[in-house]
Amino acid sequence: MNAKELIERYQAGERDFSGVDLSGIDFDELNPSLDNIISLSGANFSETNFSNANFSYIALVNTNFGNANLTGANLTYVILSNSILENANLTRATIYADGLYDAVLRGANFYQAIIKCWFLDVNEDVWKLYDYAYFNRANLERANFSNINLSSASLEYGNLLQANLKNANLEKARLIGANLIGADLSDANLEDAVLTGLIYSEDTIFPEGTDLSKA
Repeated sequence: MNAKELIERYQAGERDFSGVDLSGIDFDELNPSLDNIISLSGANFSETNFSNANFSYIALVNTNFGNANLTGANLTYVILSNSILENANLTRATIYADGLYDAVLRGANFYQAIIKCWFLDVNEDVWKLYDYAYFNRANLERANFSNINLSSASLEYGNLLQANLKNANLEKARLIGANLIGADLSDANLEDAVLTGLIYSEDTIFPEGTDLSKA
């Protein structure tokens, strides 16, 4: 199935594409743009193979990618709010999204992924790309963030229970109200929080034994 056929089926009312092999699908052939954002919101792509797919300028609100294979996928300039990416494999994916706030990312694998935030600036009425990830209120339980850059990431009130943050760059990350019980922070850029500008609050819950003496 190519991009044109998928969109035609979606626009005809079909929503369940679970388990389909859509590896390498390229939506660029439909010429999407900021003025022509294509919607696949509400579709079910659970267990679908999207390895090396190209999703530029696609709306994916409330879309289910549970257990999907998104290895090496290009998710640039997409809208992913309230999406489900539980146990999805996003290894080496490039994600420029409107924010993954309220998203379900339990067990998702972001190993070596590149994550940035693409937001509408309401003051200037233009979309802008920011060099940080936005995960406020997201469920990130058991998510794998090892070896990726989360500098300046916003993880406020996120559930990071048992998340793998080994060797992650948390410089200037916002962890206000976040729950990190059982998270692996080994080798993370965390110890010199006073220098790196890590932001947290009294209700942030760190793993037992985390040394914040320098913060």
